Amino acid sequence: MANIPERDADFDAYVQTAIQYINDNMATWDFDVGDLAQLNGSKADWDGKFPLVEAAKIELKSIIQNKDDSRKAKPNGLQVVLRAILAIIAAHPNTTNIDRVHLRIPIPGEPSEGGGASPPDGRPVVTINTSKRLEHKLRWTDELTGKRAKPAGVKETQIWMAITAEGAPVPGVEAFLLVGTRSKSEFLKTFDSADAGKVANYILRWVHRDGTPGSWSEVGRATIVG
Repeated sequence: MANIPERDADFDAYVQTAIQYINDNMATWDFDVGDLAQLNGSKADWDGKFPLVEAAKIELKSIIQNKDDSRKAKPNGLQVVLRAILAIIAAHPNTTNIDRVHLRIPIPGEPSEGGGASPPDGRPVVTINTSKRLEHKLRWTDELTGKRAKPAGVKETQIWMAITAEGAPVPGVEAFLLVGTRSKSEFLKTFDSADAGKVANYILRWVHRDGTPGSWSEVGRATIVG
């Protein structure tokens, strides 16, 4: 089976040359114009639509950049100007705690919104995708909410791993090594071919913004596919 590229840009470059080559040499395979009508018709449809998408991507990138500039660019970005105004309000003697609540300004002596408990409540629940050889893709959710969003007050997730032989029991916590931290709920771990057939054991835990770790997750286990 031909190795047809997956990325649209690579696919487009490939079909431009491949289909031209087929048309130029159709007699070699006993094709005539009628045999290739559907192929050439499908290519004409692609040629009309693919450039529109590429142009839209460029335009969308420009629109997103303009939006980001409108919010964050100095000195006139909305967020920049708003922060300056909020700083004046926060320091003003007439500002009340009710004002602070409405404007999401921290109240002196109280934790900021989203501070959460320390250590964090709940634990990550990990799933492991093994569809690609020598690769594990981990994703996790919060056991209390079932959602991928981190609990309030959590800065990141620690990912710890221990490799064992097929059929070996789950090792103790002391055998696990920290292999990464992530602020988002996914992690990609790749392996050497020498690890093929072994089992990767994973435990995760939340880490609070103040650095306090939460409880260990249940152990997630998956064979390293060679």
